[in-house]
Amino acid sequence: DFERSVAERHIMAETLNQRAIQAEIPASAVHQGVAVLTKPLGNPDFEKTCTPAGPDRSIVVVLDQITDPRNFGAVLRSAGAFGALAVVATDRHAPPESGSLAKAASGALETVPVVRVTNLARALETLADIGYWRTGLAAEGPEPLAARPDRSTVALVLGAEGSGLRRLTAEHCDSLERISGAGGLNVS
Repeated sequence: DFERSVAERHIMAETLNQRAIQAEIPASAVHQGVAVLTKPLGNPDFEKTCTPAGPDRSIVVVLDQITDPRNFGAVLRSAGAFGALAVVATDRHAPPESGSLAKAASGALETVPVVRVTNLARALETLADIGYWRTGLAAEGPEPLAARPDRSTVALVLGAEGSGLRRLTAEHCDSLERISGAGGLNVS
């Protein structure tokens, strides 16, 4: 029973008409007659979240200044589909968790931790220290991604829309690889 579940969780539910809902949310928001005010997601601990739990394959996706919330959300959705432990992004030069990002993520925002870091180069060093092979995906990568040996613990580093990986980020990768046969793919 929905009403009992709401009461048990101490959630305030209020029924409003369409005009009242529209007054509370941005004009561009798609709401289908329902709006929820929630607390912001917390920032999980970087090392704890990214440390592999065992010998199974571990993937972390690292985003280097992805600015479009729809691209960020699409990457988050793909990360969830492939079982990534986390998506790592910088505090600055990355979109906040918003309605458009959540919509593009199709539920992955609630299931894949988004870890914000201050310094991406330092975060890549930490990932190497805890056992990750850092693979930067870049159109100019000398080897196709499929040619690399299988590694069980991989950090896939994706660059910004248009400009790709920044120089310092690329320097902190163990390899730069391209997706064979695909030039100019969108980061998502």
